[in-house]
Amino acid sequence: MTGMQGSSGKSMAQQIITDVQLHVRDWKSSVLFPGQVKPGEEYKNFLMKLTEVVLTEQQEVGRRTGFTITIGGLRWRVQRMQQYRYACRLVMNKAPRLGDLRLLDFHTSMMLSDELKKSGGLVLFSGLTGSGKTTTMNAMVVSRLEKFGGFAQTVEDPVEIVIEGWHGDGYCTQIDVADSPSGQEFNFDRRYAEAITTALRSFPARDRSMLMIGEVRDAHSAAELLRIAVDGHLVLSTIHSRDIPSALRRLASLARAGGEAQADEFIADSLRMVFHQRLDNGIPQVTSLDLRDRKDLSQFLNKGEYARLEGEIDIQRRKNIQGRGA
Repeated sequence: MTGMQGSSGKSMAQQIITDVQLHVRDWKSSVLFPGQVKPGEEYKNFLMKLTEVVLTEQQEVGRRTGFTITIGGLRWRVQRMQQYRYACRLVMNKAPRLGDLRLLDFHTSMMLSDELKKSGGLVLFSGLTGSGKTTTMNAMVVSRLEKFGGFAQTVEDPVEIVIEGWHGDGYCTQIDVADSPSGQEFNFDRRYAEAITTALRSFPARDRSMLMIGEVRDAHSAAELLRIAVDGHLVLSTIHSRDIPSALRRLASLARAGGEAQADEFIADSLRMVFHQRLDNGIPQVTSLDLRDRKDLSQFLNKGEYARLEGEIDIQRRKNIQGRGA
């Protein structure tokens, strides 16, 4: 364990720690990852500093259970789990690019499609917790701004990766839901919906822009996301799911609960591509469904028959793999 700087947490976190299950009353009851490590004395200063910053920020944000902190120049996403326990995850400190992520070329090509500038629509990133889907989505926004220019707006709770600013000729602004006008209210669903409305009002007139919604997390945001995508903006978001069909099924179910009776039809009209991602030794393993110019698949989407997309997903996967080897 040489070279660690436990007092600041910076060198230690860079070399070893990606996640901490933090116990703020007893640092020895914390758990470090990867490897599910029981902390010894060499971690004490780091965990005590982490506890201090987490509790200070929790006092600042009140009843909000999710937030980000910075220690020694490193950003951590924090989620309160129980009264004395927090889940802390190290997040990227700089804007990612698609070229940094070791994606397959055809997935990068899909995300940088010129056609999306004209058509707009929905691009959905799905996966389980910790699959890297948010990183890939941010990389798509940054890389498209660098390639095409334009304007992007994000709505996140909390902002995980700072991408605000210029990227080539493109510019991005970010809204942290906690900083929205109703940020002190406990009704998170309404606050999230209001932040999305604020983002739409800030779009330049007569210009199709990108809107990135950090996560489809409730019924209201699901319904609003589909309505915006149908209107022609390019909308990106993530959703928690085990595969592509279940991601679409969950999106439709949430949107219907949010008052959008035409959820399946809106998905059929607006969905351009959907990705499912997992990590294998830190490398993204991506499954995709490309719906551009595939009106023949609308019959399944309109009827909510998402399981019937499995065959097409497999066909596209094999075709892309064969194309790679050609």
